[in-house]
Amino acid sequence: MKNLTVNTLFFLVMLGLWIPQSWAAVIHSTAAGGDWNKAETWVGGQVPTEDDSVVVNGKVFVVDTTIAELTVSSGAVIINNPSYYKTLTVNGNVINNGDILDNTEKYSLTLRIAGNLTNNGILKNNRIRFIDDSLVGKVTATTPIESLEINLDANIEIVGNVTFSGKFHFASKKLTINQPNIVTFGNISGTGTIEGMGTLWITGSVLSSVNLTGNIKEIVFNGAAQDINGIFTANTIILGGTGIKTINGDSVINGSMIINKGVTVLNNSNYYKTLTINGSVINNGSILDNTEKYSLTLKIAGNVLNNGTWNNTRTTLTFPSGEFRMTNTPTWEEPKRTSSYNITDYLNTQHHWQMSVDGNTWSEKRGINDSSLINLPTVAVPEPTIPTSNGEATISGFVRTPDGQSVEGIEVCASKEQQCSWTVTDEKGRFSFIVAFL
Repeated sequence: MKNLTVNTLFFLVMLGLWIPQSWAAVIHSTAAGGDWNKAETWVGGQVPTEDDSVVVNGKVFVVDTTIAELTVSSGAVIINNPSYYKTLTVNGNVINNGDILDNTEKYSLTLRIAGNLTNNGILKNNRIRFIDDSLVGKVTATTPIESLEINLDANIEIVGNVTFSGKFHFASKKLTINQPNIVTFGNISGTGTIEGMGTLWITGSVLSSVNLTGNIKEIVFNGAAQDINGIFTANTIILGGTGIKTINGDSVINGSMIINKGVTVLNNSNYYKTLTINGSVINNGSILDNTEKYSLTLKIAGNVLNNGTWNNTRTTLTFPSGEFRMTNTPTWEEPKRTSSYNITDYLNTQHHWQMSVDGNTWSEKRGINDSSLINLPTVAVPEPTIPTSNGEATISGFVRTPDGQSVEGIEVCASKEQQCSWTVTDEKGRFSFIVAFL
């Protein structure tokens, strides 16, 4: 009897371990599709449960439900039932090779993802939420993610070049762009961290005051008319694209700022606005007051290089409180005890300054319109690699500044197995190598 009890318990334990595994399945929809909660929509007549992985092969009208994983096949469609707003929660990975859409008749679909997202199709529902804070979901896309809103409620990593055309909302989570790729947002809002070696392009506006920290290489405002409001942290912030960049609220740039040719920066017409740049500024465009009313103040902590129009009411240098002295002014000025110095009258000629904090040594020279003090970022634009019959290839390209100016005399390396072949850009910024690839 004792042995029977032990064996019975062992059988029950093993049965308990085995039964949940037997319930998990990969369930396919029929090619005809149908309503999610109807048996005839699914091969074998089994409606998916939260433990099941689902492959959609037709047009399926989703209800509020939870599943383990989702694959949408090419030509297939996931769409909400038009009876009300619907939410599909996937506690794992989503692969979309078909269409994930809102029902155009009425209401919308929310997709909640607790894993990776791969999009090779049309992804154009109302909202996507990344929800699992215990992992870093990876996002890969060969086609734009056109959902109206992306909510970052969990940390994600972008793999490759990815475009989000809708609003991207940070909810105090981290976005990582580990490769030197370009990630594109439409509008943005919220608070979060952006890290990695890549570039973030913003083509829309900042819908509310944001706070983006981290160590991302570049943030580029690359749209037409754009509103800017909040705190932005990157090695370089580039105001590019075309049209007017409107400073809608007192804003801070932690890093250097470049204003590209053809871009105008000004305050909105509601009140006085201040833009603080904790780095250097290169202006190739226009910095102006809003002509309707009020004015724009710039506060700058680094070097200044003005190649464009700089005609706002007030621009100041800011630094830790101490003694400040400027050279090349109309008259030599004695050192002043200050932490802010108005340089509005000096922006179109060359000047230098130094500072000393609490009687310590004077700082290194900084300047206005001294290009030798500005580290102009350069961008390599590679041309196609041309193979030859003898196992060699020509690699060529250009090195240019963000506003398109060629840069001469830049050393460029083509590396193979830690061995560098060097060349130097010519007067047009062009470089060219012949390298062995076999």
